[in-house]
Amino acid sequence: MARRNCYTGKYELTKEEFLSAKYYAQRYMEWLAKYNALKDSVAAIVPDDMPHGKGGTSDPTERLATERAELKTKIQKIEDAAREADEQLGHYILVMAVTPGMTYDDLVAIHNIPCGKDMFYDRRRKFYWLLSKKI
Repeated sequence: MARRNCYTGKYELTKEEFLSAKYYAQRYMEWLAKYNALKDSVAAIVPDDMPHGKGGTSDPTERLATERAELKTKIQKIEDAAREADEQLGHYILVMAVTPGMTYDDLVAIHNIPCGKDMFYDRRRKFYWLLSKKI
């Protein structure tokens, strides 16, 4: 049986909205790793009075802060949507949303999820619906 790439019912999403939210959520681990890899400060720069870079700000600390803020915003949207979908199941929803190919049965076997399949998939639909509204 082929998978449907849209949701209908109380959390209605078009195929495009669903896929957009799905792929946005799957980048969570990438963004989290990049955010954690960025340091709070940058190495000292030797002033040589020569122009560097391609426009924009020449302040590396400002660029770093801007990039960290953008990544934090993206991460926060995903985490907030998972938490709003269900306070107790938010972690499981996040694990499944960011791990391509993970099924409910995998969550039961690996993480011992504390709910039934129908309830979990309903909360996951709500997560994608909430995330699509945030992005």
